[in-house]
Amino acid sequence: MHSDFKKDFPGLLLKQLLWAAARASTKEEFVKCMKAIKDVNESAYNWLMAKNTSEWTISYFDDSVKCDMVLNNMCESFNSAILEAKDKDVVMLLEKIRFWLMVRFCKKRESINKWRDGISKQIWDLLEKKKEVAKKYHTNRADAFNFQVTHETDGSFVVDLIALTCTCWKFELNGLPCSHAVAAIWKRGLNVLDYVHDYYKKESFIHAYEVVVQPMPSSGKWTSSSTPPILPPPEYKLPGRPKRSRKREVDEPPAGATKSNRHG
Repeated sequence: MHSDFKKDFPGLLLKQLLWAAARASTKEEFVKCMKAIKDVNESAYNWLMAKNTSEWTISYFDDSVKCDMVLNNMCESFNSAILEAKDKDVVMLLEKIRFWLMVRFCKKRESINKWRDGISKQIWDLLEKKKEVAKKYHTNRADAFNFQVTHETDGSFVVDLIALTCTCWKFELNGLPCSHAVAAIWKRGLNVLDYVHDYYKKESFIHAYEVVVQPMPSSGKWTSSSTPPILPPPEYKLPGRPKRSRKREVDEPPAGATKSNRHG
């Protein structure tokens, strides 16, 4: 969306304000970010408000999905994985994707043996970061499961350990206890892992990758079909060398420019 946005509204300031609005976790924070954009450029504000907010800002995401991702990194990763197969014919392309999925699913199932306390290392590291932040909060109880968590600069947040909610909305958004919830859980003397959503548990991971992508012999050993073959579309040879990498934006750095060379 930003690629389309910057065509009409370029500039670093608007880019930063747009990303701030996209990453806003509460509706109140989103309203403040949009007001800042309106003060800078009202046309940019109108352009963004014409978009469906549930598709680009965290504050309006569906919390049943338990995902706060606003980037298309998953698509980029898959595109990178099949890069060598993209210029093949359809059958060979599908065969390479099948092989890649077969190997990946197997590695995912085997990786469960390295999990600690029933969650992956990535989730464990995220919880450790939240715990470090939680140490800076001052927690007060309203009753057995309702807490007011306060920070000197961030203000106060309300945590409900029965409803699994926090006024920062990150707890219910991604299914992981936010730093405010971690502070409340500690105050109650409970285990943080008990408040991690089932989506992140070992059982859900096993269920997601339980389907085995079956191995196949080489194409010369496939069973012949009586149906006529599917012919490819007419071939039009375009001038120049075929491109395998995606077309980059004008203001985007070239491929590999952000990576450091280990030489020396």
